[in-house]
Amino acid sequence: MIKHKHYITCILAPFICGYFITCLFRTINSVQAHYIIQTLHISTNSIGWLTSIYFLAFALAQLPIGIALDKHGPRTVQATLFVIAGIGTLIFAFGENTLTLAFARFIIGIGVSGGLMAALKANSYWFKDKIALMNGLVMAIGGLGAYAATQPSEIIINMIGWRTFNIYLSGLIFIIALLIFMLVPREYDKLESASTLMKQTKELLSIYKSSFFWGLTPVTIITLGLFTALQGLWAGPWFQTVNNMSISMASFYLSIISIAFVVGIFLSGLVGNMLIKKGIDLKTSIFTFGILCLIFSLIILNNNSDTPYITWFGYALFAQFCTLSYAAVSMHYDKKLAGRAVTALNLLVFLSIFFIQYLYGFFFHLATKNFNLAPEVAHHYILGFFVALQAAALLWLFLRRKVMVKT
Repeated sequence: MIKHKHYITCILAPFICGYFITCLFRTINSVQAHYIIQTLHISTNSIGWLTSIYFLAFALAQLPIGIALDKHGPRTVQATLFVIAGIGTLIFAFGENTLTLAFARFIIGIGVSGGLMAALKANSYWFKDKIALMNGLVMAIGGLGAYAATQPSEIIINMIGWRTFNIYLSGLIFIIALLIFMLVPREYDKLESASTLMKQTKELLSIYKSSFFWGLTPVTIITLGLFTALQGLWAGPWFQTVNNMSISMASFYLSIISIAFVVGIFLSGLVGNMLIKKGIDLKTSIFTFGILCLIFSLIILNNNSDTPYITWFGYALFAQFCTLSYAAVSMHYDKKLAGRAVTALNLLVFLSIFFIQYLYGFFFHLATKNFNLAPEVAHHYILGFFVALQAAALLWLFLRRKVMVKT
């Protein structure tokens, strides 16, 4: 067994690297989409599909990965999944058509789908007395992968091409898989209390019948789904089309969004905890900061800001306060259901990301090709539609706050 002073090097660092790659893949197509379109001459609708398929795979893998983590531990599961992700990245690098690229993204989605859950599982074993701090470190430092996928990646792709970039990226993924397999202790590789799929299904159904769960879920999945769809793909075209930015300037703005993402994740936990101590529950915090996020969304939609980087930073920052829903459902249900409650919410969040990201591309193609709308007009209509859904979800939370009782 390794000494406690080496836990950071042998446990925390490898899993942070894993989550870093997960966050990078969520956003990378926003930068490399332009180069892929130029190389393969595919439509924006196709780009939306092959980007969103990642999130579908991510969502579908949640329950099986939960069972695998319970049974085999985070070391074996994460290392194996990353080998799969590395293979998918290689397939993507050599893809010649939309179908191959979409298949590769699906494989990648499965491969990185345990990035956060494996890290949180590991922290629950080796950092029991500091779990909140370590979880925050994983999400904040690992979340920098979303920043790495913006301007830094754009510079590299511009130098060596998107295919070579993905080949090098696959090599990095294989190295991380090896590090996790070799460095992380084996003491939790075989666990006795593995949950069966039937048991998990029953627990999920009990949560899905809860009024508390359905009070929080709409605003969470729409806000996080829209933010991730923008960050992962559609903010880049918005900057280039609506704000007339160059590719390099759009990449700079995407990096601002990614920085706000990391800051927002950190602040949401810090502020949420402070407000709880003052007697303000999490659903009130989610609603309040959700209103601020909506205000910034409307400013973006109306293009009224002379300093759009401030507007986008504010939008991205306040959108992260909806991640407090994970803590809310975890605290609301019995301890034995806390894990299933988070999984239930995470499943819907990633399904939402998939559908919003795909529908954005579908609507854009429909508006520009079938209705002959100018691209900047199409962007405004589509974003306006999703912002309206965000407003409706906030109204739903406000109306349901008194019936969100313990079930």
